[in-house]
Amino acid sequence: GWEVILAVNTSIIVAGYILFQLGEDGKCYSNQFRSITLNKVESYYSRAKLELYGLIANFTVELNAKYEYVKGMINNPDLQHNAAIN
Repeated sequence: GWEVILAVNTSIIVAGYILFQLGEDGKCYSNQFRSITLNKVESYYSRAKLELYGLIANFTVELNAKYEYVKGMINNPDLQHNAAIN
């Protein structure tokens, strides 16, 4: 099978992703892409939270119970621009 690569990029304006598959020839082939515009509150998320939001906003994320805090972090983000992720 082909390796699947998810590229996510988020700015204070938009969150987007591209889903690639790495072919046997070593080239990346795009499979799907999408972007969404962020609202005013979302635009104040910290850089790390913006990147995570790009994942959550575009996909259903299933996590090991050990990492459930990540869902809470995304669903209840701090409104402080540079809030640390703990």
